[in-house]
Amino acid sequence: EKGREKKKSGDGKKKPCCAIDKLYKDDASKQGILPELVIEGFCKKVKPERLENIYGEFQYLGAIERVQHTYCPPPSMQMIKSLIVEHAILPLADADIRMDAPKMADGKSLVARSLLMYGPKGSGKSMLARAIATEAGATFFDLSPSVLEQNWDKYPGKNGPTTLLHKVFTCAMECSPAVIYMDEVDRIFVAGKKGKKKGGGGGGDGPDKIKKDLVAHLKILKTGIESTPK
Repeated sequence: EKGREKKKSGDGKKKPCCAIDKLYKDDASKQGILPELVIEGFCKKVKPERLENIYGEFQYLGAIERVQHTYCPPPSMQMIKSLIVEHAILPLADADIRMDAPKMADGKSLVARSLLMYGPKGSGKSMLARAIATEAGATFFDLSPSVLEQNWDKYPGKNGPTTLLHKVFTCAMECSPAVIYMDEVDRIFVAGKKGKKKGGGGGGDGPDKIKKDLVAHLKILKTGIESTPK
């Protein structure tokens, strides 16, 4: 009986994410999010970039070796551009393509939820991100550690990262198509210290504070036939 009483008393408590969702449910509240994100630097106007301005060869020998499974060389710039067009730009710019995209053997859509671009500094990762936004006509959001660290005082407390992520993803959906860019993403997904719960965010004011909420938002993104025009 005591256990039941405790359970009943806890049912009335609302989780932070539910309270935040209720706060930004009406259109008037949603319209006020974008100006805040622009002022804080999370939503910005970036220099337009075109894929045709990004040069690189196809590397035919490397493509043959990939098919034969004898050696997997790094992809050439032309291969990266082709993959970005197929998996990101076309599905992002056209809802019909996104919803009718073919599926893999496991039933999942070929449309990517997120892209991880890695390489040395100056190799063109940020340039490709701007090209995706330009070619798809997408709104550009920046969740890089440098931007996060400048705004932690505006999102204090335990629920600060939750509020920020909810605002960014809500605004991205309303301003779709949208690109959410994260430079130095390794600082966000840095391995936690011993003794911390698996999957939890880090302490202090580090950019890894958003890790837990970011993973939760990425998991609920829908692709393929489950997707919507937004």
